[in-house]
Amino acid sequence: MASRLETLCHQTAADIRSCSNTCDTYNRKRLVVKCLAGPVWEARLGTYVTLFTKRREEFLFAMSVRTTMGMEDVGKTVKDIEAVQKEANERFVRLPFISYPRPYIYDIG
Repeated sequence: MASRLETLCHQTAADIRSCSNTCDTYNRKRLVVKCLAGPVWEARLGTYVTLFTKRREEFLFAMSVRTTMGMEDVGKTVKDIEAVQKEANERFVRLPFISYPRPYIYDIG
């Protein structure tokens, strides 16, 4: 799972660099070119919106899977602890009890 997150981070970093380069190119264009080629730039920049929305969903899914796996590990640990505790309780019940003399309480009054 960690390799999946690492791969996703590297892909996202590459996408951010690509988007940054595209935005820099767009900003260097003159106003007339921006206006005349508006639909082209809208399509180019729109692909990044779609891409980053997809990446966000992939991150959320990867993190939920990782959290679920962590919770499964916690559940297994809790079950192991419960088993050990149950065994200790059963041993305690089987111990022969020794009666100790109880202290006398005198009624003062």
